[in-house]
Amino acid sequence: MIKLTKHNGCPIWLNPDHIRTVSQDKYGTLVCDNHVNESPEEVVRKIMDYKHYKLAMSTFNSAHAASLLPHERKGLYEYAEEELNRLAGLEQTP
Repeated sequence: MIKLTKHNGCPIWLNPDHIRTVSQDKYGTLVCDNHVNESPEEVVRKIMDYKHYKLAMSTFNSAHAASLLPHERKGLYEYAEEELNRLAGLEQTP
């Protein structure tokens, strides 16, 4: 999920795999029938970051996870979860 901001300031999380178009109209950027504050370029960048990360993790997992010990795999999955949370705007504050 990626985090965007509606015009009223409320956050909205969308699944990048379900976003088919990003357009600009007189009210701003339109994504999945929602007007958001982010520019079309920023929305596309967030989608690309999400998809690149997802592909990288999938490739890494299939190539390397089998050779890792169970405790090493746990660290990898924790890192992946943290990174996906960051991309979704859900990072934990200390």
